Amino acid sequence: MPTATDGQPDKALAVTRFAFPRVRRVTLSNFTLYRLQPNISLDLQPGVHCLAGANGIGKSTFLSTVNYGLTGYVPDPARKFLSADRYVGDAHRFTQHYFDGRIGEKDRDLASVTLEFDVNDQRFSITRGLFSNQNVTRLHVTKGNEVVFDGSDLASYQRADEYKRLLSAAVGLNNFDQFIFLQHFVFTFDESRHLLFWDDRASSQVLFLTFGGDPDEAARADGLKREADQEDSRARNAQYQANNTRKRIQVLRDELGGTPPDADFEALARDHGRLQDALNEAVAAAERAEARLNEAELKFARSTATFAIHRAAYSDIFNRMLSGPSNAASHPVVINSLSAEECVVCHASGHVVVANIEAKLKRQICPLCDSDLAPPSDATALEAELKQLDDKLTNAKSDLDEAEGARTRLELEHQAQRNSVIDARAALAAFEEANSSVADSLREHRNAGNAKIEKTIESLKDTYAEFIGVRDGHYRHRDELRSRYKELQNRLESRYALTEREFVPRFRQLAELFLGIDLSVTLRETAPTELRLEIELDGDARQDPQELSESQRFFIDIALRMSLAQQMSLETDRAPLFIDTPEGSLDIAYEERAGDMFARFVESGHDLLMTANINTSLLLKTLASKCGASRMALSQMTGWTELSDVQQNASQLFENAYGEISAALQNQGGARENRP
Repeated sequence: MPTATDGQPDKALAVTRFAFPRVRRVTLSNFTLYRLQPNISLDLQPGVHCLAGANGIGKSTFLSTVNYGLTGYVPDPARKFLSADRYVGDAHRFTQHYFDGRIGEKDRDLASVTLEFDVNDQRFSITRGLFSNQNVTRLHVTKGNEVVFDGSDLASYQRADEYKRLLSAAVGLNNFDQFIFLQHFVFTFDESRHLLFWDDRASSQVLFLTFGGDPDEAARADGLKREADQEDSRARNAQYQANNTRKRIQVLRDELGGTPPDADFEALARDHGRLQDALNEAVAAAERAEARLNEAELKFARSTATFAIHRAAYSDIFNRMLSGPSNAASHPVVINSLSAEECVVCHASGHVVVANIEAKLKRQICPLCDSDLAPPSDATALEAELKQLDDKLTNAKSDLDEAEGARTRLELEHQAQRNSVIDARAALAAFEEANSSVADSLREHRNAGNAKIEKTIESLKDTYAEFIGVRDGHYRHRDELRSRYKELQNRLESRYALTEREFVPRFRQLAELFLGIDLSVTLRETAPTELRLEIELDGDARQDPQELSESQRFFIDIALRMSLAQQMSLETDRAPLFIDTPEGSLDIAYEERAGDMFARFVESGHDLLMTANINTSLLLKTLASKCGASRMALSQMTGWTELSDVQQNASQLFENAYGEISAALQNQGGARENRP
């Protein structure tokens, strides 16, 4: 069981870490896209493996194929996260046709990908055909010299099911859908440029898996969120059906030539709808106010803790200074003797007493025992530290006052919104009670010639009421599910607060390597059931991705993925990242910084499988010089397939650029080239 900070088991607050696959070999067979090298085998050593090539050569396809080998699905470039299982359905539809055009017709039945990777102390070897994610043609799992699983006697779909079970257990996740989600949404930054930072739905699930107590809780949160959304959708469908029923009633009324004003069911229905909408709006506003209040409470608690820490440190240093011999002049005995011109010990009085005491103090001699009062060697340092703490204490007090003011204001706003909900519910209830006899009033205005239409209207009114009842039932169930989800969300926020001091510096270190300016990240509640990490640059929140430049968006998002991978990984099996490098967004000033950021991630023990164009940019050269041949390998893809006429004419430029990058590796002890 995970342990809390005191070393004791504490499931309520513990954060689980996982063991992730580290790919060691990729083998492609009959891969028609790589016409000159359709059968490729690459060994991936720990560190960086960069696939360098020209535009359109198939770099992104290689990353997608490795992801397909791991998960059975290719990341959907238009991926949208609603829940883990719903995303799998979308990814399946995209994967079905992904390899069309990349694999020739004659190779469809032969084309495959084989991956060998390690998880914990197990070695997995899996081979998939490219045109069915259930087509696992081989699965072999070993642990040392022991065979854990050999699926040679099973059908393809059975091997696929066993792979999901074995890998989920080895990683430590609740189910395989969670692994697909992490691999596609967190550990892969591909040509789709999906931004995790600004995807509220995906961010909530990432946070539950990264900072949650266990993957089961993340699965429960995902399930509750999905069910609540379904109930909300069902409620809207019921409202839609109710609206259509109401329109049919009005059409029939028009056929009757209208009804008396005091029995205008349509008007009453509109009034009822307005009251119901007002209630829904009031409830939503109260939920938003509660979210803001919760955030203010958390900020107040943090400010209180910060103030208390600085105040304790200030008191400690101040007391140390007071207790030193250099502060004898501030001692009460000395102060009282000087002010009274009388020794408080022997009661001798007069100016001679004052002169004697002041003379001794001036010579740094104790007036009572003649001991040396030379200041301690660290007195100056203590004074400087005390001044720094005084400044911090002043700022902390200001922050605390501001947080307390915000909390008080938001408490009043929250109470006002709750009162609005109470008033809206009362108004709706009063309306429904006052108009309970509308049906009877309508019956009084029937006429025998229109009895059939009136009967139909009566039936439709009952149907309308049923739809409204169904709608309200779905809304009640939705609110109940959201309440249960909120409990999990509150626990998640508590766990994040415990790990924030570990996680935020990781992120800042990586992101600041690229940006070179002060930034931070804060947990925000963007809706009653949504959480996300929000970026702050120079103290200003960036709630919209358009508030950043393209390169800032891309590389800050990559830094987030790196820090999440560091946070959720076990020391023994750190999560790798797959990055289709967005180098086209960089100007020359940031190329080197991007290389530094990538190198820092690798230096922390994580693997990086990346693609890049062969050019003389500082990104690859910086990465090569930082990592060296011991932690970086380069695969030149220009020999895998036929180049265009333009690319062939520039082949020498490719070779020159490749040579410069290789030289950076060789300067560190020899390049580890990989040319299949």
